[in-house]
Amino acid sequence: MNTLASFVVGKWQPGTGAGSELVNPATEETLARASTDGIDMSAVLAFARDVGGPALRALAFAVRG
Repeated sequence: MNTLASFVVGKWQPGTGAGSELVNPATEETLARASTDGIDMSAVLAFARDVGGPALRALAFAVRG
């Protein structure tokens, strides 16, 4: 089964815990697992505020969509 990673603080990081199953709602087949355990959420928030936020706010609404 695939384990999905999250793109945080400029790099791909898998979670460390068991995580949650991601299920196809049409077939109820488990597609992958994902977890945020072990990811430093304070670093994620700081990165979003300092790097991602200003760049995102500089875009027009239609471009962000």
